[in-house]
Parts: sequence; structure tokens; C-alpha cells
Amino acid sequence: MKQPFQFTVSWRHLFVVALPALVLLATLTGVYWWHLYDSSKDLRQATLDNATLRAHQVNGAVSEAVSMLFFNADEATQNLVTFYLQNTMSSFSQQAEVLTHRFPEGALLQLAVIGPDGYLKYSNLGSDPRVFLGDREHFTVHLDKPGNGLFISKPLMGKVSQKWTIQFSRRIEQHGQFLGVLVLSLSPDYLYRTLEKLTSGSQDVIGIVRHSGELLARSRDLAKAIGMEPTDDRPYLHARPGDAGYYTARGRVDQVERVYYWHYLADYPVVVVLGLNMAQLMAPVEKVIRQEWIKGLISTAAVWLTALLAVFLTLRMQTHFRKRVEYEYAAMHDTLTGLNNRKALITHLEKHLQAAPATNERLAVLFIDLDGFKQINDRYGHPAGDTVLRAAAKRLKDCARSSDLVARLGGDEFVIVCNDLRKADDVQILVARIHEAMHTPMQLDGHLLNVGASTGVALYPEHAQTPDALLAAADAAMYQNKATRKSLRQASVSAA
Repeated sequence: MKQPFQFTVSWRHLFVVALPALVLLATLTGVYWWHLYDSSKDLRQATLDNATLRAHQVNGAVSEAVSMLFFNADEATQNLVTFYLQNTMSSFSQQAEVLTHRFPEGALLQLAVIGPDGYLKYSNLGSDPRVFLGDREHFTVHLDKPGNGLFISKPLMGKVSQKWTIQFSRRIEQHGQFLGVLVLSLSPDYLYRTLEKLTSGSQDVIGIVRHSGELLARSRDLAKAIGMEPTDDRPYLHARPGDAGYYTARGRVDQVERVYYWHYLADYPVVVVLGLNMAQLMAPVEKVIRQEWIKGLISTAAVWLTALLAVFLTLRMQTHFRKRVEYEYAAMHDTLTGLNNRKALITHLEKHLQAAPATNERLAVLFIDLDGFKQINDRYGHPAGDTVLRAAAKRLKDCARSSDLVARLGGDEFVIVCNDLRKADDVQILVARIHEAMHTPMQLDGHLLNVGASTGVALYPEHAQTPDALLAAADAAMYQNKATRKSLRQASVSAA
């Protein structure tokens, strides 16, 4: 049979207190991780900004060095053109030898003159009239183009030097007549070694690119990169002299991601590009960010474990409290009807009888026994009997005052304790209500059952002064009333 008492405080308390706390904790956790993510993003951006500033500074220094080298090459070509027009070939050869030694060792590969017919006319490496250079870009660009100025070629393999070279060329003319082209060949390998020193021990890269996109020199993997066809995805290809900017991309040669700062030289049609390795650049920052995230994970886990442990302990305490209350309730109440049991009845009587001498309180104990309950139980079964007992308990509860105690002793025996009895008539009124209520037929599975009640009353202090004595007196009075009523019914039947 189901116990009527149900404890509902635990889950209500959990949802009212614990759930909002967990929601607040989840919100704070979200804010914390958003702040951590935002801080990490700001740190990466700050590192990138500092790196691009450094790239700008380094690129500026490299650009000045490249400009100076190209200026020297340009000045040398102009001087040699003038000297060529004013002197004999023998004198020109001597002058060319002097100028050659003014360049850093390994920088200049060849100094040559191409005649107007396109054949090599002079080379400091040795002239060979059979060498035709009329199809080279650094020659054809000056045909029929007076005042074209200095031309810088893309890297090409020299027919005489048999090495990769960058050709600096100028038109030779006199009185409007085309007399050939003076060519000064610089070594990309020299530029490579010079740039390599600036990036030694790192994955950074410095490149010198012609305005049309061809690579002239590179501080890493020059042998792989030289001669590669240019692509149209670099922003400097559409820039003007003096422009500069940034971009991020993967290198075509090594596929390393870098952030690049580029500068289009103001005086020469070349771009100096400095690329900083993104992985190396961000490695220290990512290490710090990773450490902060690990700390964040540990802190978050600790907070959540503490919170969940608190919820768990709260549930355990609630469960313990619920079981304790249920145990205490079960110890003092009747399982079937939910009324107070004998233990609760005795405790109640002892408490009030102990205080009665000081308060002059009068009590009444009503012992109630159902009439005809055995016959109902035998005829309809124990489930029907339990239903009758629960219905009788409810009627007795409804009849009693809110201050009265209603208890079931067992079977079909009930007790009502009237506390603070002021008038003797109050007991008779209660007995009358009980008889009226109990004699009202009960409906059970379509049957109307007549269940009466016999009541015995014992008063304190008139009839007894202890709980057991009061119960015994009330029980005796109940049986006396039951016997009297039975005798009257028999006499009535005999008379009839």
C-alpha cells in the first residue's frame, strides 16, 4: 500500500537554487573563455603589428642597399657609354677593367658591348664575334627607342659567362645614330649571398623582384626560384614606384606561410620583398596562449568540479534529509491511512498530560470502533476493507477540530484526542458528528455499505491520569456502549 506522505522539497530546492547557480556559472565560464579568446586574438594581432613594423624597418635598410648597388651599376653604365663614344676600344677596355674592380667581389660577372648588328663586340671575359645577342631582351628593348634609359632584365643564362645574370643595359648612340648596347651583368648569386646574411638562421626570406614579377634574387632556395614564371597574385605587380604594403601568402618555392612587407623602389623598376615566417613569428606567442588556455582549462575544470561536487553533496544531504523525514514520518504515522499511529498518540498524550497540571488543561480521549467491519472484510475482501478504513479515517479527520489528534491503533480501532477541552458538551457534539458521518453509507464498487461506529469517551482528569489508563477507560466505555446498543437492538427485535 502506498504511503500517503510524499517529500517534494529536494528537487524543488535543486531547481530553485542549484540550477540558477549552474546557469550563472555557465554564463561566467562563457564570458571568461570569450575574454581569453579575445585576448589571444589581440596578442596575435599585436605580435603581427610589431613584426610588420620590424619588417618595414629591415626592408628599408635592404632597399637602400639595393638602390645603392643599382645606382652604382647605372652610374657605371652611363660613364662607360660616354667613355666608349669618346675613346678607342683599347682605352675603353682599360677603363672597363678599372670600373670592374670598383664593384664588390663576385658582384659583376661581365661588362660587354653589343654592336648594332646584335653580335657581341666587346666583353671583359673575351670577345667572340660569333656570339649573337640580338635576340636578347636587353638588346631589343633599346632598338629604335632613344632615351629609353637604364633597362634591368629578368635573370637569364649568359651565353659567354654560362651563369645566371641580371643585365643592366643602356643604348649607345651618337647624333641620333644607334651604335649598340652597353651591358653590365650582375650576379644573382652575389645578391643571394648578401641577402642570406641578413636572414641567417631563420625561415625568413628577402627577395628582389622585377616590376613585371620575375625574381632577380632571393635569400633562400635561389636555385629553385630563379627562372620561375611570375604570377599575377602579388599586390606589388599593380603598384607604382614608391608604393609599399603588406600581404600574407605561402611561398611558391617552399610553401611556407609568411607575412610580407614590400617596397617598390622609387628610382628603379624593382620591388624589395621581406617575408617573415609566420610559424616562427607566432611560436612564442602561441606557446604563451597555449599555456594560458591550459591554465584556463584547469581553472574551469576545478571550478566546475567544485560546483558539481557542491550540487552532489546538496543532493546527498537532501536525500538524507528526505529519508530521515520519511523515516520519522513513517515512525509516527499509520501506513494505510496516513493518520497518527499508536507511538504518536502516546507521545502526544504524555506531552499534554505532563503540562496539564500547570495549565489546568482538560482532555478527552475518544475510542472508536467500526461496526460491521469484519463482515465487510469477509464478504468483499481485504482491498475493500482497506478502502473502508481509509474512508473512515478521512471522515474522522473531517469531524475533528484542527487542534485534535486523530490516530489509528490498528484494525478498525481509532482514537481522537481532544486537546484543551473547555466544555463537556464539546465532546458530545464531536461524538454526534462522528456517528452521523460514520452512519452515512459508503459507496464501494457500486455497492452501498452501511458502516457504523461505536465510541467510548474518557476524560482527564476525571477518569484517568495516564495515557494507558485513559486509553483503557475509553476502550472500556466503547465496549460498554457497543454492548448497550446491541442489547437495545435485540430488545427492539424481540418486541417487534
